[in-house]
Amino acid sequence: MKHHVRFQALALRQGERIEEWYEAEKRGLGDEFADTVEEALDRVAQFPMACQIAYRDVRRLVLRRFPYCVYYRVMRNRSSVIAIVHAKRNPANRP
Repeated sequence: MKHHVRFQALALRQGERIEEWYEAEKRGLGDEFADTVEEALDRVAQFPMACQIAYRDVRRLVLRRFPYCVYYRVMRNRSSVIAIVHAKRNPANRP
């Protein structure tokens, strides 16, 4: 049985903003980012416990081509994506 992966609203908005930024940089790059995220989440759906724990029950999946990490929690029959964060950005320096 395949594990379901869902986005929380904040993570969905983050992903959309990142995709728009890449698309503005180069036509088609936003779609490539979205495809990369989708492929990564397919891996989470198949192997939800495979990624390392970043903090308490939050797991981190590092994207292959783009410098972003997807943070998610695993529940009984689904995972919940809680954030998509630039891998080099320090969260303490948020505006």
